[in-house]
Amino acid sequence: MAKSTVQKFEDWLELEGITDYKKEFVFCKNRKWRYDYLFKDNIAVEINDITHRIYWERIKSDCEKINEAQKLGYRVFIFDSCYTYFEQIKELIQ
Repeated sequence: MAKSTVQKFEDWLELEGITDYKKEFVFCKNRKWRYDYLFKDNIAVEINDITHRIYWERIKSDCEKINEAQKLGYRVFIFDSCYTYFEQIKELIQ
């Protein structure tokens, strides 16, 4: 079975020696909103795998989630399933 983008990202984090992060970080308990990863207590990273569907309701929900996270002081970064973004994430968290 092929690895998902998230699994490949976690393998990459391990290879890079990056261990200081929280996975599936819930930032708004009332809404159960979470991001895939939290680095440095304020850098939220979401990786949309190839299966991420784009529907109007999903877009509206994502915008609401992003806006709320930013109001709470999080820097939010969303990446698609392209592995070239891994180095950009590394720059953000160093």
